[in-house]
Amino acid sequence: MGAYVTIVFDNCFLIRQIKVIKGKAGPFVGMPSRKLSDGTRVNIAYPASSEMQSTIEKTVLAEYERVIGQRAKQKRTATPQR
Repeated sequence: MGAYVTIVFDNCFLIRQIKVIKGKAGPFVGMPSRKLSDGTRVNIAYPASSEMQSTIEKTVLAEYERVIGQRAKQKRTATPQR
């Protein structure tokens, strides 16, 4: 797991627990889901169109990469030089 994300649309609709998952081909976005009694998972919130799916994925992954890059930079500057 890379991160959990909360997004807000137009300051009026919020979706929590969107996941950024570290996959073999790079990070990807997983929508919130719950586990059913038979062990399968079902999404409880998801984009109704492929255009919105793409918009959410691009936005979430861009912000994820920005934050990861920022943290890496902070670690490099916080490490004492010998």
